[in-house]
Amino acid sequence: MMLIGKNAACLYPVSHTHEWMQRHLVGRDADRLQPWPYQQPTWVFSSRALAEVPGADIRFANGDVKPVYEQMVKWRAARTSGSWAAET
Repeated sequence: MMLIGKNAACLYPVSHTHEWMQRHLVGRDADRLQPWPYQQPTWVFSSRALAEVPGADIRFANGDVKPVYEQMVKWRAARTSGSWAAET
């Protein structure tokens, strides 16, 4: 489950959430095709290659989380404050 709000600074789902979004909302064969619903950058953590979403600021990450987290912190510090979105 993703806890997402319009005020979230960035999103960081895992691959299963990204794949669900592809199947049901934003992918070529989606059940209810619509544009990517978020303006925030999204870092998707996966050890596999995943489909991109045209027009979406999605960054794929693999391996050590620390450098990715540092990128998120720098990105967030350069913009307005907001809450973080998390997947549980």
